Amino acid sequence: MEDEEMMEAAAELGADSVDEAVAAEVLHEDAVEKAEAAVALRAAADELEAEAIVEEAAAEELADEAVTDAELAMLLADAAESDDEGDAAAGDDEGGEDATSTGDETTSAGDDAQGDEGSTE
Repeated sequence: MEDEEMMEAAAELGADSVDEAVAAEVLHEDAVEKAEAAVALRAAADELEAEAIVEEAAAEELADEAVTDAELAMLLADAAESDDEGDAAAGDDEGGEDATSTGDETTSAGDDAQGDEGSTE
């Protein structure tokens, strides 16, 4: 009888070892797939990093251009302001009354236009 019990135990152990081998193969295949995915993800990450470096360099260049443009705009505004101050001083000496009467006429025309709008409501 002991031989039969030993044969049954051996058969069970054999079946268990087959199940474990199948499970090990499944785990191995899963590990291989994950390793391949990791390689692909690393390559994608490297590509994204390279793109980020290029974009950062472009952003820095655009920021430098923006600063240059802003400085130029400030210089132009200062120059225009200086010209306006010079023109205003010359205009006061040569006929400030004309400038005032033109302003009054513009105001009157604006008042008339507002009056027309009010009558349509």
